[in-house]
Amino acid sequence: MKVGPNNESPGFIASIKSNSLVHVLLAFVFVVSGLIVNILQAMTMIVWWIGNKDLYRTLNIRLAYLHWALIPFLSEWWAGVKVTLYMKPDDFRKVNKESGIVVLNHKYDMDWVVGWVVGDRVKILGNAKCMAKKALSYVPLLGWSWRFCEYIFVKRNLENDTKTILTAMETLKEFKHYYWMLIFCEGTRYTEKKYKLSMEIAEKKGLKPLKHHLLPRTRGFRMMTQGLRSSASCVYDSTIYVKDNKTPTLIDLLHGKSFDIDFLVIRVPLEEVPDDDEGCAAYLHEMYYKKDCDFDHCTKFNGFPITDGGEGNRLQGFTACDCPRRAECLWIAISWMVLVLSPLFYYIWTLLINGALFQVAAIGVVLLIVSFIFKKIMAQGAVSSSSSSYGAEKKVN
Repeated sequence: MKVGPNNESPGFIASIKSNSLVHVLLAFVFVVSGLIVNILQAMTMIVWWIGNKDLYRTLNIRLAYLHWALIPFLSEWWAGVKVTLYMKPDDFRKVNKESGIVVLNHKYDMDWVVGWVVGDRVKILGNAKCMAKKALSYVPLLGWSWRFCEYIFVKRNLENDTKTILTAMETLKEFKHYYWMLIFCEGTRYTEKKYKLSMEIAEKKGLKPLKHHLLPRTRGFRMMTQGLRSSASCVYDSTIYVKDNKTPTLIDLLHGKSFDIDFLVIRVPLEEVPDDDEGCAAYLHEMYYKKDCDFDHCTKFNGFPITDGGEGNRLQGFTACDCPRRAECLWIAISWMVLVLSPLFYYIWTLLINGALFQVAAIGVVLLIVSFIFKKIMAQGAVSSSSSSYGAEKKVN
């Protein structure tokens, strides 16, 4: 179900959303609320040390959501982004009642944001997991929170990463809560340079060429589907398409720019994915070829071929699902704003009354620094997803 306002906010509201001072205040709320959550998460380590891992994980699901909810708020309530989820009705009814491996295409800076928006709508965002670069675990706020929530951090070193992933999968088997494991099999965001190199590798390997995506790296997918068979039920083959072939960024969301996004999810029972290495790799390549064909249809007709009733259409029976944006992330955002901004405004007002202009100027500098940090963190998804090289053939397997 599509929700949200029109693509452009009218006059006065648009000017507020694009105002730099407003961005500074939003940044202050995001940073301070994140630090508060990080501190509370650190305190839950006591529960881990006394041996109650289930309670530790339950607490961190709740605590992480108190901060992560600001991302769906920014996307859906601030920018008015409209996300339409397409699935088979029977599959949609299972979506938050099972653990799954979510395979996302990686075309945009904000792919992970769309994944979080959908995760929030189906009430599983707090227990979403992913594989990320080790360096991100040291990034304040989100990186620290991901560490407490037992994300998988890799160094892109085959020997070390294999041990890390195998250990993490054993840990996931202990989870009492349903989870989503998000993976970007392309390994890095699409660029023309990486695409050209990727297709050269595909030609050498005799693989079907793709038009809009990089050749998927199969190792992580193989390890996930082979190692999580006892805890995950399925693979969610997910494809994101932004209407009108637009390329939104997180900074666009901060400025209140809205976009229409289609999110296609094909549920594949895990037992249908081959268990052997060669078969699993071939399965993933075929998955990406079909995913690429669906995306190509979108670029030509501005949407997935849902309404095409032909027998050859693999999307027969798919429909737009009724999963509207949730008010919880809005109320969490408002609560943080009241909690964080009220003391700030009171303190600034007190300083102004007392003529302490130097202190007010110092606060202004601090807010600008916080805003800079916030925008760097917002851009981190784009930077981290586009900075890795697609250079060595040996890394593609």
